[in-house]
Amino acid sequence: MTSNRSASTELTRNRPSRHRRDLLAANKFKNRVIRGSLNLGFTNGAAGTPIVYDMEGYTDNGTCQTAAKSFMLGWVDQLAVAPAKVAGVYGSSCNSYLNGLATIARPPKFIWAANWDGNPSTSALSCVSGANWSNHQRLKPYQGDHNDTWGGATLNIDSNCANGPMAPTGALSSTSVCN
Repeated sequence: MTSNRSASTELTRNRPSRHRRDLLAANKFKNRVIRGSLNLGFTNGAAGTPIVYDMEGYTDNGTCQTAAKSFMLGWVDQLAVAPAKVAGVYGSSCNSYLNGLATIARPPKFIWAANWDGNPSTSALSCVSGANWSNHQRLKPYQGDHNDTWGGATLNIDSNCANGPMAPTGALSSTSVCN
């Protein structure tokens, strides 16, 4: 029979590190999200449809960035399974650390980077290198909450400019005025 101390040491030794547990949790969450998209009716007719993951801002530390990158790689890989969709990510251009996602093995096909600078150009994104997602792969909310009137109805909206994939085909727009 072992003492409590030995048993405790053995349990600690066999338990995955905190970093490994974070990655495992990110992977399980990714799998639930993908299964959920299938429950929404994404079938073979949805091939090529852009699907965007909303990545909220997070603390800038190695553990969070590693888990976010691992999750996003799984997201991209799972959406590539038939019927393949176009994987994208939405988030603050700075606080979601979108630029870091360009370094993963298979980055998202496009970004939807919130950057409320009043400039509709998708080329001008704070914290995102101009070299990343530069081939008509960017969408940009450039003006936050404001009232706009359409057809006599006033709505409180964000203004966006699209220079990237649009539903339903997922084709990358090459004629956008948002460059």
